Amino acid sequence: MTKNSHGSRLTVGIIGIGNISETYLRNLTTLYADSIDVRGCADIVTGRSVEAAERWKLPKTYTSVADLLSDSAIEAVVVLTNPVSHFDVCLEAVRAGKHVYVEKPICATPTQARALLEQAQLFNVLVSSAPDTCFGSAQQLSLKVLKSGEIGKPVAGNAFMLCHGHERWHPNPGFFYAAGAGPLMDMGPYYLTAMIGMMGSVVSVQGSAQKTFPQREIQSLPLRGSSIEVEVPTHIVGVLTFEDGALATIVTSFDVWHSQTPHLEVHGTLGSISVPDPNRFAGAVRVRRAADENWEELSALGEEEVDLRGLGVVDLAQAIRQGIAPRLGGELGLHVLEVMAAIEKSAQLGSSVTIKSRAPERSLLLSDA
Repeated sequence: MTKNSHGSRLTVGIIGIGNISETYLRNLTTLYADSIDVRGCADIVTGRSVEAAERWKLPKTYTSVADLLSDSAIEAVVVLTNPVSHFDVCLEAVRAGKHVYVEKPICATPTQARALLEQAQLFNVLVSSAPDTCFGSAQQLSLKVLKSGEIGKPVAGNAFMLCHGHERWHPNPGFFYAAGAGPLMDMGPYYLTAMIGMMGSVVSVQGSAQKTFPQREIQSLPLRGSSIEVEVPTHIVGVLTFEDGALATIVTSFDVWHSQTPHLEVHGTLGSISVPDPNRFAGAVRVRRAADENWEELSALGEEEVDLRGLGVVDLAQAIRQGIAPRLGGELGLHVLEVMAAIEKSAQLGSSVTIKSRAPERSLLLSDA
């Protein structure tokens, strides 16, 4: 792995101009402009990339992904396409000698992810994967509490992502219910990345799943009134066994109208920590030690919630400059993906599934080396 020889900023191209690209383009061209130089973008629909390039005053407009990848000035790509195309797009980028930051999940299957990482090593480039909400103030504070030993050794955890799907707000929600998607593959990376960061690698899982509503009616524009045929389970429960013996449960659902369950908790030998929504960068972190009568809120009062997506691209840029592995490296993305796929497989088999991969040793805590 060589250090960045193109100057202080990492020159990137954006592939995929969809719903989330607006946030990335805004942040990368403003908040993170000291570290990132967005040269241009590409999309399967050329008009989208032209419009985005004009709006964000990007220096180049590319007619295709191949056109973007042929630009020798681009060092890395940010892949924001539909998850089912992650492998093909990322592999093409890797073979073009580009570093890659890809939205979650890293690929559609663990087999694809392993093949992608093997190719990245062969072509001497880095692959990094979302989510980067773990770099927000809430999860960083939570990681500090775990590291301090304030709640002791983790022995248990629980995570809940409960909602009634995305058809009420997303402009094109069909792919959330297609093969390879569902609540676990869509939202699980946020929760599992946070849990793995605090509790370590998962070694085995047990899962159960069901599909409650076979059809969904889209309530958002422009497809309001259209019907979605649901192809995947929409309520999925997983029991995780961690490498040090701790146990945790994760429930992800598109079937629940309302809930008061906590987003994420870790319970240790000396107390418990309650972590806010891991799909957000800020929020209230609470701790209750064994002898405490009440929960203590540790977060800064009045902290504003800002969508800071793009921090993972900055992490990749720093890793390239320093010649080290990124904190959100592909091995972590693979581990998260394998855990999710194993939960779904276990639900089909009715038996536990062993996890082959392990999370990288490098901490997600930014104050650590």
